[in-house]
Amino acid sequence: MRRFWSRPVTSEEVDPFLALFTKYRPGFANFEDAMSEVLATVLATPEFLYLTQTLPASHSKSPRTISDMELASRLSIFLWSSIPDEELLQLAQQGKL
Repeated sequence: MRRFWSRPVTSEEVDPFLALFTKYRPGFANFEDAMSEVLATVLATPEFLYLTQTLPASHSKSPRTISDMELASRLSIFLWSSIPDEELLQLAQQGKL
C-alpha cells in the first residue's frame, strides 16, 4: 500500500484490507487470487487514483508546502506517468527531495 499510495500507511489503514482478505480468502481457490482481489480494492481507492494532499491540522486557508512524499508522487506522475519507484520513495521518506 505504501508503494501504491506513495506515502507511509498506518496499521489503521491496513486493517480494513486485512479484514477484507480474511473475508475473501475462503471463496477463492488459492492465496494469490484472494490477494489479487484485495489489491484491486487498494487500486480503486482515492489515494491511488488521485494526487491527494494532506491538510494541516488547523485547516487554515493559508498556502502550505507539500510534503516530500507528495512531491515524489507528483514528480513521478509528471515525468514517467507512473507511481514513484523505490529509490524516489526512499529519498522522499528521508526528506532529501
